[in-house]
Amino acid sequence: MRSPVDGKTKLERGTAFFSRLYAGHTSKILDNMSRSSGGDLSYYALASVYGELMAETRVVNAMETVLMEFVCCLADDVAPQAKGCVLYPFFF
Repeated sequence: MRSPVDGKTKLERGTAFFSRLYAGHTSKILDNMSRSSGGDLSYYALASVYGELMAETRVVNAMETVLMEFVCCLADDVAPQAKGCVLYPFFF
């Protein structure tokens, strides 16, 4: 079901998805991730987690993706991570 996506496209669509989800806090979050990892964590999150996985909306749409992220965060007992989904419900 997947078609190959080049790295530049993954980073662009991951950044767009992340920016919509964490509107108003995007820069602060990315800066914190970059400072703690030398840039590796923020790049990985944007390109791989958001760009490759979460921004792929051909099967599961954006709203369903955010709802699954929220539920998974709660199930993993990382509720603060889920807070962005609740505070910035851009899909609803």
